[in-house]
Amino acid sequence: MEQTDRESWSYIARKPCGCLVMAVVDNPQHSRDVAKEVGKAIRLGETVSRVPSQVVREMPWKCAKHREAKEGEEIGAGDREKTPRSSRTRIVTIRSRIEYLTGSWTPYSGCLHGSDICATSETCWARSMAHRFHRSFLPSFHPEKWIGRDGGWAHFPRAAAHIGVAFTGDMFGDFNLDVIGEKAWEMAIKEILRCVDSRSNQRHRFYFLTKAPQNLARFNPWPQNALVGLSLTGAESTRQEHEKLALLSDVQGGRIWLSYEPVLGWLTLDWPELAWLVIGAQSGAGAVKPERGWIKSVEEVAERRGVPIWRKNNLVKALKIEPREERP
Repeated sequence: MEQTDRESWSYIARKPCGCLVMAVVDNPQHSRDVAKEVGKAIRLGETVSRVPSQVVREMPWKCAKHREAKEGEEIGAGDREKTPRSSRTRIVTIRSRIEYLTGSWTPYSGCLHGSDICATSETCWARSMAHRFHRSFLPSFHPEKWIGRDGGWAHFPRAAAHIGVAFTGDMFGDFNLDVIGEKAWEMAIKEILRCVDSRSNQRHRFYFLTKAPQNLARFNPWPQNALVGLSLTGAESTRQEHEKLALLSDVQGGRIWLSYEPVLGWLTLDWPELAWLVIGAQSGAGAVKPERGWIKSVEEVAERRGVPIWRKNNLVKALKIEPREERP
């Protein structure tokens, strides 16, 4: 990632129609992960090529056919909604083990946060799962998750659902600007948000979560059915906590929420206006057992402000306390 744009090259993969489905920087520090992504694309029959990274950043994600509507304009939500149901792709979300979600959606995966940003980066469950199943954990978008077979918006089952978006990575981390490229990164997230905001998906709630709130306001206004969350553990410095929480106030449109998980220390009580608070404990070997005082202090503040609280099962078991499952 220390390469300059002039020196940097990337591998891209395209579908037969020309839609871009993969773009990864040819970085020697992550050569194994790059090789896995390229090999996977070749096995799927996609066209792979190596081009300068600067070229990738100026490329559209979709081919000309899927970018153009009947009158030569970009396909909008209204045009997509007219697509016959039989020709659209139904996204069957993976059932989530996170109890406040009914399903998980992965239009993006991967993360490069270090311990300075993420206190649990070395024991990250998503990274462990990727390595366990020999998958790349390089930051990457998966356009086939939000674009239908004919270029219309992909959609979800009929029943209203609580859907976690890209919980196997941090879609808003600063590292994406280097690995993916700022223009391509912004374009992809805006496409995902248009899918979330499409008429057929209004009945669902989509949960976003990040440790990089400084990039959230770039996508204002957020869809009304989006819950935009910040992840804190109490291991951050008070200054870091204040700065990150303050940035949540810049989010417009969607409701904001706070994930206090895993609980590793005291959390500052100076919050912006929140719609929801989720609290969870660390699990696995060497897990830090949270202190009751840490939990009590944040719950008291949330109760005074009328913020709904959800205690995750791992916290209930760790402290042997009553379950609490409130939603916004």
